[in-house]
Amino acid sequence: MSGAFYSAGSTEPPKVPGKYCLYGLKYSANTQQVRLVLLTKNVPHELVNVNPKSIPDWYKKIQPDGQFPAFDTGNQVLVGISDIIAYIDEKFPQPSLFPAGKDRKAVIAEIEQQLLPVAKDTKVMFDKKGARTSQETHEVIKKLTERLESTGKPFLSGDTAGIGDFMVWPWIQMAQLSFKAHGGSADQGLQKVPKVAAWDKAMRSVKAVQEVIVPEDEFLNLLK
Repeated sequence: MSGAFYSAGSTEPPKVPGKYCLYGLKYSANTQQVRLVLLTKNVPHELVNVNPKSIPDWYKKIQPDGQFPAFDTGNQVLVGISDIIAYIDEKFPQPSLFPAGKDRKAVIAEIEQQLLPVAKDTKVMFDKKGARTSQETHEVIKKLTERLESTGKPFLSGDTAGIGDFMVWPWIQMAQLSFKAHGGSADQGLQKVPKVAAWDKAMRSVKAVQEVIVPEDEFLNLLK
């Protein structure tokens, strides 16, 4: 199911018994955030790729507002990254991705306020032809570098990848792919920020991340 893409006029795919259903788009950073949590926790699920520019009528019945991603638990359909991830982590607590003793939604809110704007700005900078490897780009992701330096560890979350890493990395991946789309080498965009480059390399060694990496040629074909 995860290989097909559903647009207006398509027929709703059947549910797979024993699996949760995630509606989204494999190229979406938001969908990847949820998938990384699901994959890390080995939660059985199916990804249903829905075209956000041509939403099928059957999806509007599932999610009338047309929001993505949406997560069907079997009893309810959740939308919003915070609600979806908090539900998954509560239902499947191991391995732990959150700091011990902290409220899940509060942690996610902090990440969204402090780190996600940086990651999203990085993508915008890499999208700007001529400014992709400039000092300006370095300043944009200075906070991310500082966070990595403060941990003294390979990941934002410490010795192993955690919720902060899984929420930020998809945007950095999209930033690098956008850089490649403008004619740059996919790894050059992080040359001026070695701490972030090392973190990106460490992230790409994580099994769950390897399952959501978007191949460069596949991404470039999307832009044609």
